[in-house]
Amino acid sequence: MLDGEHVGRKLFDRLNLVNANTQTVEIAQRTLSAICHATGKMQVTDSEQLHLIPLQADVTVQPPKNGYGESNKIRYRPLDQAPAASPKAAAPPRPQQTAPAKPAQPGGFANAPWKRSS
Repeated sequence: MLDGEHVGRKLFDRLNLVNANTQTVEIAQRTLSAICHATGKMQVTDSEQLHLIPLQADVTVQPPKNGYGESNKIRYRPLDQAPAASPKAAAPPRPQQTAPAKPAQPGGFANAPWKRSS
C-alpha cells in the first residue's frame, strides 16, 4: 500500500491459471486482465512484468465463511478510473520498464513460475 492507514503493507491475489476446472481458469484470466488494465501493461508474457508496478484497487474484507477466516476481496481499477471516495484522481507514477518485453510464446506465459525448473 502506498498511502492510507495500511501504508507499507502488501496485498496478494491468487490466480489459478492452471487448473482442470475451466471456470476457475476463466476467473483467473479475468482477474489477470483486470490487473493488466490497472497497470497499463497489456502485452504481458511473464508474470514478473507486473511485479512492483503501482495500481489502484478497491479492497474490502469479506467475513469468515465455510470454515475459512476473513479474506480480502480485490477490485482492480483501470488507470483512467478515479477512486470513488478519494479526492486524488491521478494514478501514482509508474516506474519505467528498462528491459525489453519478451516475445509472446504460444500457450501463455513462457517464463511463468509454475513452468520454471529452478
